[in-house]
Amino acid sequence: VQFATVASSAEQQGVIAHRLRRRRLGLDAGIPMAWRDMAVICRSRGEVIRTARVLAGHQVPTSVAAGGVVLRDSQLVRELILILQHALGLESLTPRHLLDLLGGVIGGLDPIALRRLRGELRLQENRSARAEERPPVSVEELIAQACAAPGSGPVVDSRAGRSLGRLGALLSAARATAERGGTPREVLWEFWDGAGFAASLQNEALDGRGSRADEAHRSLDAVLGLFFALQRHEEQDSDLPVSDLLRELLASSVP
Repeated sequence: VQFATVASSAEQQGVIAHRLRRRRLGLDAGIPMAWRDMAVICRSRGEVIRTARVLAGHQVPTSVAAGGVVLRDSQLVRELILILQHALGLESLTPRHLLDLLGGVIGGLDPIALRRLRGELRLQENRSARAEERPPVSVEELIAQACAAPGSGPVVDSRAGRSLGRLGALLSAARATAERGGTPREVLWEFWDGAGFAASLQNEALDGRGSRADEAHRSLDAVLGLFFALQRHEEQDSDLPVSDLLRELLASSVP
């Protein structure tokens, strides 16, 4: 039995990867050990997913013993469910939610770009308020207004501003589909198809390498799982409200 004292989760994963590679090369006992004869035991499925992802980045191949996809483990699926709840009128998107979407998989903005967006909105609003002799509104309210009634151009002429305008347009199209009587699956498809994520994820999954390709595969599997869950709910004409179904998907740890 060996122990290791580490200062962070990242260092812990690095120690694990280092020891596995040493055994693979036969540096400890002199006899190389196959990857399939080694194992990492974790306390939860979420930890399994995170560990496998990090080890792949350290060039340590892994296979997860429990098959299937847990939908709530996918950030993309969590964001899509949040958007679907909003489009169906089940939950309202707060400015905090909108910023999280912009900084998540769907928006694709890093923290620096988000800070710049807030600064640009604040500067533009202060100038407009002085010119119109009125008190300025908060950045959060500006973000909510931009998504509630997207215009023909970006709120501010920057990459982050265009992302905000694009998110607002996609949300508006999804809401319009719901108001026309579209099923939850059709509403989700309206957003998914308009966002154009499928092509980029497919290219990454088929042509990428290492952990990025694996992550693209997992994301596509999870999104398909979400569509299939909505399809089953629709075809079975279930008495379970779709709001309860979406909450169950976010709470369930079953693959």
